[in-house]
Amino acid sequence: MKYLQTRKESIQFEIVQKILKEYKPKDIEEIIEILVGIYGEEFKQVLEESYIYKNMKRKPNKLNPSKQLIVTIALIGILTNNVGLAISADMISEQQVADIQTTQEEQLAISDEIQNLPDQPTSVEPIIPIEPEIPKVPTTPVEPEIPEVPKQPTKPAVPEVPNTQKPPVSQSPKTSIQSYSKPNVSDSNKVNGAYWETDNIKIAPVNSLSHSNLSSFELPLLSSLKDSRQAAIIAAGLKRLGGQKEYTSLNLINDIYQEVFNLRLGENYVTLAEKGNVKKVEEAKIGDIFMWEDVKGELTKSAIYLGQEKYIVASKNQVHIESLNDKKDAPTFALDLIIDKNLTPKGQEYIDTYAASFDVTANVQTQNFINELANDARALGTKYDIYASVMIAQAILESGSGSSGLATAPNYNLFGIKGTYETNAVQFSTNEDDGTGKLYTIQANFRKYPSYKESLEDYTQLLRGGVGHDGNFYQGTWKSNAKNYLQATQFLTGKYATDTQYNNKLNSIIAAYHLTQYDVETIGTSGEIISEIQNLPVEYQKEMKLTPYDGKEYNLSGSYPVGQCTWYVFNRMAQLGYSIDNYMGNGGDWGRSGLTKGYDVSHVPAVGDAISFSQGVAGADPTYGHVAFVEAIGPQGIVISESNVKGLGIVSYRIIPDEIAFSSSVTYIAPKK
Repeated sequence: MKYLQTRKESIQFEIVQKILKEYKPKDIEEIIEILVGIYGEEFKQVLEESYIYKNMKRKPNKLNPSKQLIVTIALIGILTNNVGLAISADMISEQQVADIQTTQEEQLAISDEIQNLPDQPTSVEPIIPIEPEIPKVPTTPVEPEIPEVPKQPTKPAVPEVPNTQKPPVSQSPKTSIQSYSKPNVSDSNKVNGAYWETDNIKIAPVNSLSHSNLSSFELPLLSSLKDSRQAAIIAAGLKRLGGQKEYTSLNLINDIYQEVFNLRLGENYVTLAEKGNVKKVEEAKIGDIFMWEDVKGELTKSAIYLGQEKYIVASKNQVHIESLNDKKDAPTFALDLIIDKNLTPKGQEYIDTYAASFDVTANVQTQNFINELANDARALGTKYDIYASVMIAQAILESGSGSSGLATAPNYNLFGIKGTYETNAVQFSTNEDDGTGKLYTIQANFRKYPSYKESLEDYTQLLRGGVGHDGNFYQGTWKSNAKNYLQATQFLTGKYATDTQYNNKLNSIIAAYHLTQYDVETIGTSGEIISEIQNLPVEYQKEMKLTPYDGKEYNLSGSYPVGQCTWYVFNRMAQLGYSIDNYMGNGGDWGRSGLTKGYDVSHVPAVGDAISFSQGVAGADPTYGHVAFVEAIGPQGIVISESNVKGLGIVSYRIIPDEIAFSSSVTYIAPKK
């Protein structure tokens, strides 16, 4: 994201004008007091729990006019659920703000080129243990707070892009602008995103034979972890994936714990087992150690639990991630080793530079936008060997979840690609550089697409076809070269965008919305709605052992609306003699309800379980989620039965691939039998 969108529907100009011109606030406390007076007292806690407030409380000072503008926009972005405002307002330089304050109108049109970051801390305070602060949110979800920014890498080279002027001179080594045009700050139709001119070259599909070495593990948000030290363990583990150093399972754990905690655990499995508190495997938390015993009771293997039913282990001298769903090689017990262990400077560095540290909060508007893109993005990702998760995250970031002037109907341009599409274009005012750093305004044509699908296809052509003379310019984002989506987003940083936090923002969005589910290639009839069991693939039909649903009504209390997904799962369980509570809530709430009501809840499926889908996952409702019944476990996925997919009370089947079935996006609730 290179530009801050501030169209009238995204921010109330009158409010900013009133605050800055009439009230002249001196500090953030006064700004919040004014906003609370405008929006309501119930939002005060949301504002005071935001990152920008906490950051400025640590560094109390009076605000100059430019920082008043930055702070006000960021806080309004939080209140109005605008991901572009909330994340980007902290990236406008003071000089740029001063330059546009010559007139009242220009002062309010602040969509200028991002260059300098305001003062922010460069590390997370090493409070151990640390519990994430979860802000209380209003009725509509709160968009991401401005996170603490890790150390900045060296500014990468700027690519050549056809038919564009020289890039503006960077004022700071932290960020710079690539050689694409920027929108005119005085134009009401401002554009948010990257601006590319590409040739109309169609790239042939490729056969994607690549698979992520993360094995469906998704880097969690830093704010989602119960203990910040868990982030250090995860980062240290992922750093060793596919490395040149050879490890045994014991040496891997010693190496990671030595680096992160200065803790040498032992030269053999027996001494390792003596260093921790023994617990059940299902009670393990991130950073705990898994131990394996053979039939003789001798310890044979160890691994580190990463969460999401995944662990990192070394075997045959290679480090890789495996899943707990492999019941033939399940660990025997777990060890808790990180209690009362302080971080080393290197361990703290892993937290400071953690690659998903933006506190993104999922909301319905963005989830609806994702639902519109998901199927096309998945298909294009599979066809052209790129990560659909990254594609969708960029669309969210570059277009403000489809709300920018260029992205909305009838333009549908999600990525700011210049030129024409089948002779169709739309004009926007953009700023060009005259070669000396001075900007001038021109009218430029941007591609106008008939739908989002064509915009995604053009983006795919850009990644596969490159820019200018270099057709391989983005080859580092291809699955065949980037072994996981984290490598792809890192490659884009300095290539697609010179914002040094670009990958962090993308990774955080991917984590918040579980976008890696769209990197999964559909297998057979995966995702297809199947009306009859006999239409399932043969290998899955063989696993169907339960009597089919008899269609009877067992929910005599009427606690679940007839025909809904919740109604069906209750009836299906009752038919089989299982028991589930009458009041489990919406489909996406069953996991949380199950925990509070004493049910066995996990991320590992078993036949007869209820499977609760988080909002938006695998087609689940973006507001209420979804719940279904696990009928069978097959070779590459699970078979579920469900209601209200084809209509109220109509039972159908689907195959959910292992990449989703064993992810943190779904939860399993075992009924009482």
